[in-house]
Amino acid sequence: MTLKNLGTENENISVSFILDRLTEDYVSVKRQIYFAMNNNKYHLGEPHRKSFINSQQGRDLLETSEDIPTKYKQAIFDVWGDAPTIEEAEPEDEIPLDPIPEETL
Repeated sequence: MTLKNLGTENENISVSFILDRLTEDYVSVKRQIYFAMNNNKYHLGEPHRKSFINSQQGRDLLETSEDIPTKYKQAIFDVWGDAPTIEEAEPEDEIPLDPIPEETL
């Protein structure tokens, strides 16, 4: 679900973003939605968290994420710099599995 679907234009609904554990290699973005009523603020559901690593794939995922506002993405890229700090691991060759004996099926 995107924020557009939540009707955030409603003055009683607000969204909070926290850049948790932002380092040169990693970030965890925490999003919490609140509803205000009678001078009280209530959580709507549990916090939602997305994590990204500073690899090319992680940078691409962050850049195309529609759930994270541009100003937060820019703050992350300001810390991460212009180039990835983590190299993507090459997929390892698959390890063949022994077939399951027919008597156990």
